[in-house]
Amino acid sequence: MIQTFISRRHTDDLILLFAGWGMDTHPFACLSHIGCDCCVCYDYTDLNFDTTPFLDYKNIEVYAWSFGVWAAATVLPDKGLPIRHATAINGTECGIDIEKGIPPEIFRATLEHLNEASLKKFYRRMCCEHLDDFKEAFPERDMNSLYDELRAIGE
Repeated sequence: MIQTFISRRHTDDLILLFAGWGMDTHPFACLSHIGCDCCVCYDYTDLNFDTTPFLDYKNIEVYAWSFGVWAAATVLPDKGLPIRHATAINGTECGIDIEKGIPPEIFRATLEHLNEASLKKFYRRMCCEHLDDFKEAFPERDMNSLYDELRAIGE
């Protein structure tokens, strides 16, 4: 997992954002101007989560989106961080699950057919009428890294 601060003012408060699959910091760059520190977690190829950068915070608010909900639910329990609030956005702690997550057959089909065209379709479905806004902040990840992340999540 990559953990990147997009705002670091050394405040007592931190927003810890777990992004969805295939993301990086670019779609969240607008958060660099908020009044507290902000760290984006992404690329769940491995789930090593380093708590060291977060130990001095007094208040942490967690926002997890899409597969980031699963990642946050997987790595945060028992870390002892001062999390005062957590919000899940369009995701589930279950990740790949026939009843409470992404159905396994949909996940497998996404992995097997991942290419530039299917990625564009994914973005279009994800953003709907806001696709043009998202295009200005596309993640800068190559297809190999997207495939590797998705495969690792599936394992």
